[in-house]
Amino acid sequence: MRHNFEIILIAAILTLVFVSCSQKINVAGKPSEEINRVPSYARNSPDLNPSTFDERIHEGLILYRSNKYIQARNHFVAIKNDYLKEWSVYYYLGLVYCKLDEFDKALHVYDIGLELAPSDAKVRSSVYRAIAECYEQQDQLKNAEKNFRMALDLFPESTSAKRGLDRIKHTRQNMR
Repeated sequence: MRHNFEIILIAAILTLVFVSCSQKINVAGKPSEEINRVPSYARNSPDLNPSTFDERIHEGLILYRSNKYIQARNHFVAIKNDYLKEWSVYYYLGLVYCKLDEFDKALHVYDIGLELAPSDAKVRSSVYRAIAECYEQQDQLKNAEKNFRMALDLFPESTSAKRGLDRIKHTRQNMR
């Protein structure tokens, strides 16, 4: 009998610990998600909450990955209007424009993204790779190859850029 009581007591303690950990109770006794919830008026004001930018980018990427390219475009344009100096918005907007076959717009925003991008080689390589893929989609193989090479010069480990150069090579071989 005593053994059953100990098992029940241990189970109750573990349940209590599990519930309190999963709710992430803060010192005020409120669940942390309640405290961290961003009010709807703050979502359109970039200065009110620094994490709002990341949340908005994430929402745009969900639209992009769900093949909702027009909605993603509109979403990233709205973010761009609030964050004119953030390189990544231009990068993601360029990806969306490419999916919509709006290549001139894509190349334009990629150029702005490159101007704003930090000097980090991996970041800059990603933008050059995206530019290369945009040219590749338009069958501008010379420009595509040039930008894939720029991406690799900056970040030699880029498997995406290496695969891009391989695709260009195979495409040229098939054209002969």
